Amino acid sequence: MVYYGRALLSSLLFTLLLSIPMGGLFLLRGQEIATLHAATISEREAHCIVSLGPGTVNWTTGAIEIGVLKKDGGEIEKEVKNVIPRSHQISSAIFTLSSFGHGLSPGRLEPHLNNLEEQAALDDAKQGMARILEIFAHRHRQRGGEASSRGLVELKSEIVRKVKHAEILFSGKDVAHQTLILRSTIFGEFLNLIFPPTLLKIPDIEVIDPENQYGEREKLTGMVVDAREIGFEPILFPSVVEEQGREVYGPLFASREYAIEKGLCSYAYLPEPSLVARRAGKNPVWVKGLRREGPEGGRIVIPISDAEKIRKRPERHGFMKACKVLILVPKRVPLSS
Repeated sequence: MVYYGRALLSSLLFTLLLSIPMGGLFLLRGQEIATLHAATISEREAHCIVSLGPGTVNWTTGAIEIGVLKKDGGEIEKEVKNVIPRSHQISSAIFTLSSFGHGLSPGRLEPHLNNLEEQAALDDAKQGMARILEIFAHRHRQRGGEASSRGLVELKSEIVRKVKHAEILFSGKDVAHQTLILRSTIFGEFLNLIFPPTLLKIPDIEVIDPENQYGEREKLTGMVVDAREIGFEPILFPSVVEEQGREVYGPLFASREYAIEKGLCSYAYLPEPSLVARRAGKNPVWVKGLRREGPEGGRIVIPISDAEKIRKRPERHGFMKACKVLILVPKRVPLSS
């Protein structure tokens, strides 16, 4: 049994197959698998997808995915290692061509399994999914400080629930191979149990602009922080500060109900327009990171002049409360390693 991590954009599968014969196997490239859910290939390339344990975390969408490839009579680890590219730009999986002739079943849940091999693949995928969630929870509960003292029993129960309700994105079988892809998400109660109690729900905010300085078209809808040149890496509790150390954005500015459902911010590799608009609105303020500092480099320092411009805008309270923040990070870690 072999795990592989891949990121798909939704459960409506749109498949473009690159047929490369290789010992009876065919390579299905991640950049050629996309879904028609108001998304394009260029947007998919902008997604921030990072390897974690036996699978991947998509820091743009919150998706956690794992794939299992089983061969009758044993593993095919050698074949997989020889074919999967070592590039984070192409997340790949191995299928036999005949897998697509039958059994292409996106979005199916467990009760519809067709055979014992598929059930075995699902069991393996579930074990891997649980491991990914455990690693994620441990890593970020530690970073969250106070969160580390919250109920481990509740968190373990939530991981079990997430694994149970994970979605089968693909299941296919031919004579020799069974392939299955499973997806869940970090959002929801799972994040609620990781976030510290200091992350509170903020009451409704009425934006007061007595001088009516800004027309509707000029109002800021969110914030985009370009941290690509400072080597910033995705974390669950980022903060943005100005050069004198005053915080511009962080957990104290966000409302818990929004953070639970979509994270304090989203991450991306590229400022793809539709992706930016969905997270930060049509008129976000753009700021550039000067450096990173703090524990594990979790604070992004921006110019004082940029911070002051943001503080002068009354609408900042609204978009920060709703976590309408996107952070651009550099592509670094290969998906296949």
